[in-house]
Amino acid sequence: MRCGISVFAIDLFFASHRIAPAGHLLGVREFLLALAHWRILIDLFLLAMFGGFYRVPLYALIQARSQPTHRAQIIAAKISSTRFS
Repeated sequence: MRCGISVFAIDLFFASHRIAPAGHLLGVREFLLALAHWRILIDLFLLAMFGGFYRVPLYALIQARSQPTHRAQIIAAKISSTRFS
């Protein structure tokens, strides 16, 4: 799963550096009309999907292996640590 995150993050880096900067802020329609931008959208989608494949089982594992008396504290610490990172 982490391999997918790395692959699409690297591809996003190379895809975004191949595009010349526009002189103005592009609207959604203008952005979607350029074929090179679709590669960026696909990279972002797959990066988020593989991130979910990694994160959801990790939370399930944390919940399954933690003691019931400490489970809420562990989940709260995990959520607050990801919020500020």
